Amino acid sequence: MNRTIFLKHLFLWGLLIPSLCACGGMDETYKEFIENGEIVYPGRADSVKLRPGYLRIEAKWELISDPTITRCQLVVDGREQIDIPFDWSAGSGVVTRIVENLSEGSHVFDIYTFDAEGNRSVGVEAVGFAYGPNYTESLYNRSIQHIAFDSQTSEVTLEWKMSPESSIGTEISYTDVEGMSRQEMLLPEENTVVLEKVEPGTEIRYQTVFMPDEEAIDSLRAAVSTVTVPADE
Repeated sequence: MNRTIFLKHLFLWGLLIPSLCACGGMDETYKEFIENGEIVYPGRADSVKLRPGYLRIEAKWELISDPTITRCQLVVDGREQIDIPFDWSAGSGVVTRIVENLSEGSHVFDIYTFDAEGNRSVGVEAVGFAYGPNYTESLYNRSIQHIAFDSQTSEVTLEWKMSPESSIGTEISYTDVEGMSRQEMLLPEENTVVLEKVEPGTEIRYQTVFMPDEEAIDSLRAAVSTVTVPADE
């Protein structure tokens, strides 16, 4: 019976010793992280929002009430690092930064906060999009359905087809008979515009304006189109 108990103890020690060795190895692995004391993580960015623009993106986030935060860092596509000083005495916990000179397409933003000791928070990742030439080349102007000139009033009436999707208006410009530059804005829900003080041969320039996303920070324009005022019908 004693032999049986001895074998059981021997078996249990055989299981326990490798586990103790493994724990020892684990302690060595994390020793470098805790040998100087407890790891400190400042409060991380919250409610991150990226708004698209033309070759740029606006990044906006909130900071939880962590008084130790002294700066934020924005890392774009794992390369460009933008440091943003932060001062709670300014009264707002919202940080906003527009990143310029981006290529057209998607971009990955990583946001960190730091305290005065250089401790870094856990990162927050977000993906944004920048519009560019390829997108604007796909835009087209609202089409004119009919144009009529009235020599009695020196007015031209332009009737338009339906406004393109995501457009917010069409800018119309011309030089009147007195040499003055004039500009009108035709809204998407409007179908007719009357231009004053024109004459046959007057060139009218028009350009439809788009807001590709309701959160976009830039409006985009199709290439300029022109139409010439005809003679009186």
